[in-house]
This record gives sequence, C-alpha cells and structure tokens, in this order.
Amino acid sequence: MRQTALVAAHELFGLSPRMLVLVGCDAVFESFGELELPTDCAAVAEAEICSRQVVLSVTLAQEGRQIAHGRVTLQRVSASTAALDRIVR
Repeated sequence: MRQTALVAAHELFGLSPRMLVLVGCDAVFESFGELELPTDCAAVAEAEICSRQVVLSVTLAQEGRQIAHGRVTLQRVSASTAALDRIVR
C-alpha cells in the first residue's frame, strides 16, 4: 500500500517519493491473499493536498476480488530531513 501510494502521489501531484514519509496507514484485510497470484494495487486521492499531507485510498485485489483496502497518509518533508534519513539508514 505504501509503495502504491508513493507512486500515486508522484503521478497525481508531482511529489517526489524521496520527499514523502508514511505517517498513517489504516487497513482492512477482507480475505487471504495467495503468494503465487499476481496482486493488483490501486490508489485514489481521497483528499486534496492539505498543508503537508496527502491522503489516498488503496485497494488490493487478486483475480478480480478485493482482498484488502485501506487509507494511507503521506507527509511531505524538507530536503534536509530527507537527506538526514538517507544518512541514518
């Protein structure tokens, strides 16, 4: 869900994934996912960018059946914070 939300924020709003951090994730798992089956993950902007955050609704599906859905909140960080995070890792 995080990876799909980062890509969606980049494609929808032009935000760099390097400048976003996950600050919230709520998920509901409706059924088991199979490891060997392809999993489709889609994100839709739930709210416009308000202050420094982006909120996206994310769904996971296998064989056309939804197996999970959730809400991901990403927050924009400054360039210095992003650089420090890369050094610490």
